Amino acid sequence: MQLQTLDLKNDGLDGGRTMARMLFPSRPDLRKIHFVREFVEQEVMSGKADDMAVKLPTWMLRTLLDSPGKDETKSLAAEATKRGTVAGDLLALIYEMQARHVGEPSFGKAVDHYKGFALGRKYGDGEALKYSEQTLRNYFDEFASVAHLWAAFRLNQGPYAYTEDARSVFHSPKDFLTFLGIAKDVGRFAESFIPKRTKPLRPVIDGEILVQIPADVLPVRLHFRDDPA
Repeated sequence: MQLQTLDLKNDGLDGGRTMARMLFPSRPDLRKIHFVREFVEQEVMSGKADDMAVKLPTWMLRTLLDSPGKDETKSLAAEATKRGTVAGDLLALIYEMQARHVGEPSFGKAVDHYKGFALGRKYGDGEALKYSEQTLRNYFDEFASVAHLWAAFRLNQGPYAYTEDARSVFHSPKDFLTFLGIAKDVGRFAESFIPKRTKPLRPVIDGEILVQIPADVLPVRLHFRDDPA
């Protein structure tokens, strides 16, 4: 199996490409559509008058013409976000347990912790968080290839935030690089750490399916409270 590598072009748009990859890890068609729609909406059309002419490359125009409507695209992204955050939260929990030397880190313990957190909580749209163990495992499997990216994203939204504004991760070059470094460290952990009670013995995520972060991005270790420096 050929390893997948995150596509970084250093053109100011890597944040958008990465978010699209996180949302649709197995659907390159939807990645392309999401990236183009977000680019046009936020970078091209934002603040422009209705009668102002704008320029777009032909491939972007073709993508827009061939893509589903705006509402459908946003709905797909919203549902993918719900599932992706579950995968990120579960991996982040295992990563934190290992860093803080809490018991024997395992996927099962992460699931139990998440179920306790999710019970009674709702998303912004009013839908209840899922806490069925099988559903959580299905979500993790679906987003396993990008779970390290989701974990880095979610860790920045909690008590261990590493940027002043969590929303800046995909827009600030400095914060984006830190995000990638943390994701790389989480990914290295995920593909090398084997929970003691796993049968058969295997790492949290198979390194062959994990989307690799380019070699020129250095791993960044996130220090947790009570975590020896």
